[in-house]
Amino acid sequence: MNDICEALDPTYSMIMARLGRESTLLKNGKYIKDLSYLNRDLKDVVYIDFDEEKAEFHKDNVIVLPRWDGSSDDRELYDIMPFLENLG
Repeated sequence: MNDICEALDPTYSMIMARLGRESTLLKNGKYIKDLSYLNRDLKDVVYIDFDEEKAEFHKDNVIVLPRWDGSSDDRELYDIMPFLENLG
C-alpha cells in the first residue's frame, strides 16, 4: 500500500492518511472502517478496499477492488490510477 500511495502522491500533498486497524470498529466480530476518525468532511475522502463489508458506514467513499492474490498480472489498481490522479 505504501508504494502505491507514494507513486500517486510522492510529495504527500494529497494522501493525508493511511488507515489501519486502529481506525476501525469491531462489530459482530468484524472490523469495520470508520472514516469519522479522520475528523474531516467525508465528501473529500476516498478509500480503496477489497472487502465491501468493511465499508458498511461509508459506502459512498469506497472503491472496491478484487483482493490482490500476488499475481504480477493484476492490473486493478493500475487501471484506476488515472481516476485517482484526476481526483487530486
